[in-house]
Amino acid sequence: MNFFKVPPFKDAHVHFVVDGKPISDEGIISIGKEFQKMGIFEVRDMGFSTAEGFRAKRLIGDKIKIKTCGYALYKKGTYGVFLGKGIDNVKEARDLVSQIIKEGADFIKVVNSGIVSLKSKNYISPGGFTFEELKIICQEAKNKGLEIVCHVNGDKAIRDAIKAGVVSIEHGYFASMETLQEMKEKLVSWTPTVFSLRQYSILLKDDEKNILQRIIDNHLKSINYASTIGVKINIGTDSGSRHVKHGESFFDELRLLKQSGIDLQKILSYACMDEEDYTGKYLLLKEDFIDTREVQITSVTPKSAIEVKSLIKSASKIGRAGEGFLYDTL
Repeated sequence: MNFFKVPPFKDAHVHFVVDGKPISDEGIISIGKEFQKMGIFEVRDMGFSTAEGFRAKRLIGDKIKIKTCGYALYKKGTYGVFLGKGIDNVKEARDLVSQIIKEGADFIKVVNSGIVSLKSKNYISPGGFTFEELKIICQEAKNKGLEIVCHVNGDKAIRDAIKAGVVSIEHGYFASMETLQEMKEKLVSWTPTVFSLRQYSILLKDDEKNILQRIIDNHLKSINYASTIGVKINIGTDSGSRHVKHGESFFDELRLLKQSGIDLQKILSYACMDEEDYTGKYLLLKEDFIDTREVQITSVTPKSAIEVKSLIKSASKIGRAGEGFLYDTL
């Protein structure tokens, strides 16, 4: 039986809540255990109105690597109330960025659109900032030494986010091929969060489900195209949102990327932790791990730092047995 030996997984878009609601300390500890069981040893928390990511870092930050924005920044009166703190003007934006940094944020998240909604014009609910407002927020974050990621849907809003200087597009529904090309040129990564939208269909009628499926199918085509031209894809589940479970939804997201036509080699390169964040643990995976969800965790220590570096770099070039990444077992 062949096994892949890879660095641990990273979920690039989570919330430390369950079905959109805050939980106890014990609940957060349980989420941490679920992540570890699934081989996920780094997560990026995308905020909540009560800054659950800060609490998670205190409770389980010694078990898994957590990067958090604490609160997301949204335009008052539009989408984002449960994700963070609203702002109305430039002064409020600057003050809030400073406050979030003092509380321990690792990056800044800004909300520049609503969500995919079948009841809204162009299937996107209202939300977001003007380009000038967004540009000022991004510049303020950069002045403070933090990167900024952006919740955004709709081609124009995505383009505005790229031009304003964000480093990552979160969700990114309805992005055009031209916009994806711009993302590649400006080294902006993309966390497409497909599974969480598919779970939304649980709440819909049959005719609405058909519309949503067409949106998802087009999104998968865009993901495939982005991967083909070299856009950096992040695996993010949006776990903690309604009907999206922490840990196991990671494999649902991987399965959808596989369904889009992306090969296993690329999927693993997107799914594993970056070299600078590497923990020293490894995962042993069968070739059908996406379907079986079977993960073995090992702490085998390489003989040298060079070997560690070599193994991590190999994550993007899986080969046959003997190339240092694929192993034969009995």
